[in-house]
Amino acid sequence: MPRLAARLPLPPILLLLLLLLLPVARVSAYVQQGGAYRFPTAPFDANADGSIDRAEAGNAAHFASPGRRAEVTTETELRDAMKNPYVNEIWIAADIALASGEALPPIRELRTLHVFGKCSPTGEDATFHGGDGECALDAAGASGIFDVYGPARLVMRGVKLVNGNAKHGGALAVWFGSAELSRVRFENNAAERGGGISNWHGEVELRDVTMKDNIASVDGSHVYHWGGHMKVYGDSTINGKPFSCVRATGAVAWNDDAGPGHVFP
Repeated sequence: MPRLAARLPLPPILLLLLLLLLPVARVSAYVQQGGAYRFPTAPFDANADGSIDRAEAGNAAHFASPGRRAEVTTETELRDAMKNPYVNEIWIAADIALASGEALPPIRELRTLHVFGKCSPTGEDATFHGGDGECALDAAGASGIFDVYGPARLVMRGVKLVNGNAKHGGALAVWFGSAELSRVRFENNAAERGGGISNWHGEVELRDVTMKDNIASVDGSHVYHWGGHMKVYGDSTINGKPFSCVRATGAVAWNDDAGPGHVFP
């Protein structure tokens, strides 16, 4: 009889007590690194108000709190805003020199980041989505500027990216991610591939984008496109001439019909 009793299922009340005594599992999040995912990340705990202190919580931190806007006028402020997973909109209110010699923090994971220029020709703040909001980010030839790793998304308007220098994408490199650019200027940037933009199996849309005097030592003086999807709209120009390619898809090495190391005619 004792053996038989030992094999009988526990009463429901005992099962409930055991479940209540078990430690509660904490939440983990996927984190993407260099175009690939790893799982799990370190767990995190939410505060009483639902906020999360640990930036390394990754995607979960980004979704657990409403997005915030940051207005920046210095490189330090810009870097801090890009590192903050809660910020999803950055207003650049002055020309910024990237004096550190390093590219800006990469945009990763499931983040969508909006970057808007907020400068006018007189140096005064322009109305949002109004006036000439072209603020310059100047890398002084010491580094690239933006990197976007899939599935992250960058939306940019009214910004001028100048003097970027990187192996891929002197000013912007997209790796399996996506970028939507409107009224953005790429000037005097340099790279081995994609003096202005390098797109590796990502999705890029350009509207009223200006390319000027960008160079590449291997391919794509202004734009290097390999796989993925790219569309060009509106008054987009390369050295004052209309874009020669409206759409490029598939495994296409797009070098502006200029060949290695040359700017568009």
